[in-house]
Amino acid sequence: MEVTQVLLNAQSIDGAVRKNAEESLKQFQEQNLPGFLLVLSGELVNEEKPVETRKLAGLILKNALDAKDQQRKVELVQRWLLLDGNAKSQIKSGLLKTLSSPVSDARSTASQVIAKVAGIELPHKQWPELIGSLLSNVHQLPAQAKQATLETLGYLCEEVSPDVIDQDQVNKILTAVVQGMSASEGNIDVRLAATRALYNALGFAQANFSNDMERDYLMRVVCEATQSPDVRIRQAAFECLVSISSTYYDKLVPYIQDIFSITAKAVREDEEPVALQAVEFWSSICDEEIDILEEYGGDFTGDSNIPCFYFIKQAIPALVPMLLETLLKQEEGQDQDEGAWNIAMAGGTCLGLVAKTVGDDIVPLVVPFIEENITKPDWRQREAATYAFGLREVGPSSPLTPFFQEIVQSLLTVTHREDAREYRLRTAAYETLNEVVRCSTEETAPLVLQLVPIIIMELHSTLEGQKLSSDEKEKQSELQGLLCGCLQVFACWSATVHEEAMLAIGAIAYAIGPDFAKYMPEFIVGVVGDICRALEEKIVPYCDGIMTQLLKNLSSNQLHRSVKPPIFSCFGDIALAVGEYFEKYLMWAMSALQSAAELSTHTAGFKNSPKTQLLIPYAPHILQFIDGIYMEKDMDDVVMKTAIGVLGDLADTLGSHAGSLIQQSVSSKDFLNECLSSEDPIIKESAEWAKLAITRTISRIVRQLKLSVFKLSLTLASSSMGQIPSLTMEEVDRYGFGEVCHGRILSSSAPCS
Repeated sequence: MEVTQVLLNAQSIDGAVRKNAEESLKQFQEQNLPGFLLVLSGELVNEEKPVETRKLAGLILKNALDAKDQQRKVELVQRWLLLDGNAKSQIKSGLLKTLSSPVSDARSTASQVIAKVAGIELPHKQWPELIGSLLSNVHQLPAQAKQATLETLGYLCEEVSPDVIDQDQVNKILTAVVQGMSASEGNIDVRLAATRALYNALGFAQANFSNDMERDYLMRVVCEATQSPDVRIRQAAFECLVSISSTYYDKLVPYIQDIFSITAKAVREDEEPVALQAVEFWSSICDEEIDILEEYGGDFTGDSNIPCFYFIKQAIPALVPMLLETLLKQEEGQDQDEGAWNIAMAGGTCLGLVAKTVGDDIVPLVVPFIEENITKPDWRQREAATYAFGLREVGPSSPLTPFFQEIVQSLLTVTHREDAREYRLRTAAYETLNEVVRCSTEETAPLVLQLVPIIIMELHSTLEGQKLSSDEKEKQSELQGLLCGCLQVFACWSATVHEEAMLAIGAIAYAIGPDFAKYMPEFIVGVVGDICRALEEKIVPYCDGIMTQLLKNLSSNQLHRSVKPPIFSCFGDIALAVGEYFEKYLMWAMSALQSAAELSTHTAGFKNSPKTQLLIPYAPHILQFIDGIYMEKDMDDVVMKTAIGVLGDLADTLGSHAGSLIQQSVSSKDFLNECLSSEDPIIKESAEWAKLAITRTISRIVRQLKLSVFKLSLTLASSSMGQIPSLTMEEVDRYGFGEVCHGRILSSSAPCS
């Protein structure tokens, strides 16, 4: 077989030619696996072959070592382990040689294949010389070999578990990585590869972060990288800080002031990809402190091995003003783009987490901002002030309750101003009113009930038959969309009116709670979710009819297809509302979801709920669906963005249950990496969010393991010795990495400065 031509044919635009080539490759693999793998590795290593065939040969070789299906993956692993030793040695030798290729695609592909082989062999105590061979490349020229080797080390750390590599090798890997990150390294690509490799290696650095001098050195190198002239390196360095914030929260005390200075500068002055990661650092800190405060009460007690250091509470005098500034950087039309993620959105999200973390302490910090911007002519300033106003209700204990009626009346007055349509004033007023109502307390419930007929009356006035000019009709449509609360609105298929009506009724249902039951016969699928959250178990009498109709609608060819995605979302909302009663519907709901392969809309409904256990059996199906999408060569960008979002939703919703599955899913990692390198900024933003969600999930697994181990050691120590055990400096120094720190650590008392 002339493999080069076959590989070229496998990429042909002619479907018949491509199919024949794929069949030939499949037949070759089935009949002679050792020969097949040797031919592919030979194609990859041959500098005289076309770039496209070398890259495809490497990808096929990689896929011959791994699979989406777990059973198939086990089979491929066993086939590799049973392969002739000489053939394996020849393949591995060729892969290592390719790391020095002048062709970037060949080097990168070889890096991925080496990591796959390492993922198979290292746990079986095979290929023990691999890490030594890679480390020797790091000290050689040309720079491209160093870059490819560091990239390989990063992939390797992503593929194998920390317990597979002994501490001495971990120390050597970290040494090579931080040397590659050093400012003394003149090649930008080498520094970038090293920084990205450190991100993947952080999970292996538990012992090193427990040593003060080693930790100081690592933190110094990461912080220095955030100041690199290359934006890619700065972004990668901040990603490392985000990972450190969740994995090593309890080690951040000496560095937090310097990190604030670094992140503040990035948020205010750097390019958006870097600024987003800088904001994400503080969002991650909020997540950690919220978890600690909710789970343990915040103090270092017998129930907690990691105390809350109240980083956010200490930082808010400077942190909140910085984040408020980001609210002024909205982009035109960002509300219409579901995939948009920019610095204003990131800052707003972080502010919400800060409010949840510190409670009432945020109020005096946002009030001056509201007062300064609420009346400004620039819509960005007014919208930012409106959002900041909502923050006063997110975390604080409703200090606005005494002023509720006056606030509502003032907002309604604003909606009737002659200039209400200018600068989004009416929109901002109604959005603020919705947030005030949504966050109202039991004390203001009677006032909320008084507000309902007022809103409905105003809406009725817009629905009365009138002869209107085209401009007046546009104004009426906008006003209807903002009022939204009466059933007649749903008769109008206006996208804006329809969407706003759904939101308004949902807000009213949320506010008046179980009393909304009297309105139940009148409403439709778009508000089922909000009604379920309002009625909770009182929705049970309606569930048989609702579920029957929803399932019937899914199979209907006459129903507009835009209605079907919200139906899937309703399944999750109903499950949360009725609890154990949903068991009778689970089989039918999941069957419909699997058949339609539209799983992205229901996962968030189970987040932070005990009902996540119900989704666990279906997680492999979700990942299998994503795997299938990834294998589509002509994948639509919208599908790619949505699919990578589903992967992030899965990690965010199922936590550690999804983390282990995602770690085992080879295609998920490859899909994520492909999306991260996409030229489409929307896909890249979605992938970055998914990466953060997955990283948090895996970091929490590591953190919980660390907590368990430490708690066990405390228990054993107290029972056997009566005191907490400690390591001597001699024992710590045995890790070896400290020698690097002793030689390189600077004498400054501010490790990140």
